Amino acid sequence: MKFTLMVRFNRPGKKQFDRKPAAYRNSGRVKPGWADYKDSETKKQVRVDVGSCTYDIRVEDKSTTYIPAGKNGTKRIQMVAKATGREGAERAGLTVTDPVVEATKRIGLREQFDEYIEDAQKRDALEAMGKAVLVANEFLAAV
Repeated sequence: MKFTLMVRFNRPGKKQFDRKPAAYRNSGRVKPGWADYKDSETKKQVRVDVGSCTYDIRVEDKSTTYIPAGKNGTKRIQMVAKATGREGAERAGLTVTDPVVEATKRIGLREQFDEYIEDAQKRDALEAMGKAVLVANEFLAAV
């Protein structure tokens, strides 16, 4: 798993945002509002002042995803600490799951039944609501 702090900014004359790696000082700290990248025409490393920007964290783990890190990028430190712990546990042979990610993926049956019953009540579909209540009670008692 690899993390990269990215600067997200809007170039003049373009509608879409650009993402470039953040620029770092010699001390290793992030230089706010600056981006480092290799220019496609000159093939040289370029450091550009992008002005007003936000930060994203690029996570490369089987696929590339971007996580918003706000205006100062402090979320990056937490993410790196979490990844370091995960890599150590996986090397030891443990299976690691992220509870935040798992919670967003899971769909609770009780919540789904409740939404359906509430929707049926709003639509004044009393027969559908009654059957849904029976099915929910029987199914959830069996599970």
